[in-house]
Formats: sequence, structure tokens, C-alpha cells
Amino acid sequence: MGPLLHVMNTVDIPLNLLMSRIFYQIFVISRLWDHFRTMTFRADRLKARMSAAGLNQRSLAIKAGLHQDRVRNILRGISRNPRADTVEALAGALGVAVTWLLGQDESVFPHRHTGAVGIADSMTTIPELDARAGRSEGTDGQAPARVADWGFPAIWLVGVAGHGPSHIHVIEVQGNSMEPSLSPGDKVVVDRGQTEPSPPGYFVLRDGSGIVIKQVEHVPDSNPPRVTVKSVNRDYDACERRIDKISIIGRVVAAIRRV
Repeated sequence: MGPLLHVMNTVDIPLNLLMSRIFYQIFVISRLWDHFRTMTFRADRLKARMSAAGLNQRSLAIKAGLHQDRVRNILRGISRNPRADTVEALAGALGVAVTWLLGQDESVFPHRHTGAVGIADSMTTIPELDARAGRSEGTDGQAPARVADWGFPAIWLVGVAGHGPSHIHVIEVQGNSMEPSLSPGDKVVVDRGQTEPSPPGYFVLRDGSGIVIKQVEHVPDSNPPRVTVKSVNRDYDACERRIDKISIIGRVVAAIRRV
């Protein structure tokens, strides 16, 4: 069997759409609980919607298909981070967005329809930008072109970046300096709100010719502060730079790869 990318190209469906949906299936289902643990459930919003709907603990529990003790513990603050399926059941019973109950969205009601939003419906769109060498922001005075849109589960995005779609974009990996971790043609999700290399990680940098992805970490006890910039591919040499001499665009928070 050939690579997944080849298989997907044999059916006339947009590649980015297919990869988005596969990405959703693999990561959201397998890591859903981890994402929810990073969020703060808004019990105050739950109480407000219960009051507006004229529901008490017992009636909400029945409507949501939950044990009354579970609802009681959430309302009393004993259960501060309810399970993912519990949050979805409560959102469905109240007809509100899951992301609103999790404090990640100020819109009470679902965006797609008037019913309750489930995990699969709570999607957000992230732009893919053309960040090839010579096309990066600042090299020609213009922002990079928007070449595609990617759909990600809002809950997953908050889990990996710690916030919603603001300052998030996708770029394509160029070159082999990060192989085998990242290969040419892979996509990475970049958070422009994270430009401090602590903890160390993969970062998107702007150099003289365009955009590069490198592993960056602080050099301990350096004064003035310095960082080590290195590739995963051992054919490329590492270097040290003063942190004020490099331009960090953002941290790589996720990757979309062929399998």
C-alpha cells in the first residue's frame, strides 16, 4: 500500500479537507480527555442556563441522561473538570455550545444550527499561509498569502495551544533539516502567541531568506541570553545565537504528517 497521501489523491476530494477529518478522528477521539483537563468548566454558566430553562438538578440529570449525583457535584464545585462525555451531555440538554460551557466561546448557542453542538460539530477554521522562502512576512513588505483553510475541532485546538484560533495558522514544511521528525510537505500548526523558547521546542523562525523551522532552547546562565538553534537532521550544524538576534514567529504546537 502506498502512502496515505497517494491514496487520498486517487479520490477526487480536496486533500486538506480529507486530512482535516482524518486528523479529527485520530486525535480528538484518542486524546479528548487530555484536552478537557486543560480547560475550566464554567459551573456559573451551567447554573444560569438551568435557571433560564427552569431546570433543577434532578430534571437536568434526567434530560441529560446523567446520574443526579454527578450534576450535583458539578454545581457544588466538587467536580471541577467533568468528563468530556458529561460536558457534551449537559450542553445537549441545555441546547448550548460545548465551548461556551468550557469558557472558550462567548457565543451561548451553537454556530451551525439551533440545536446542541456535539464534539464533532464544534469546528474552527485555521488559515494555511504560504511561508516558502522569499514569501514570508516582511521579506517583500506584504503578509504571506492565504493558500488554504483547515478545519480543526475547537476543543482539540484549545487543548494543544491553550486558546482559540487567534494567532494560529498552518504552514507547510520546506526542506529536510527537521527529518525524520518533520518531512517536506508535512504541515505544522503554529501558535504566534508563543515566542519564548521556554520550555524548548520546535519554533518557526524568520531568517534572511524566509521561514525556517528549528529546535530552539535557552542556553542556561547565558548573559546576555542566548539560545541554541538546531536541526533534527544531523547533516545540519547547530549554532548559538543571542536571543535578541533571532526572530521567532511562533511555536509549533502540532504536526499533520503522511502515514
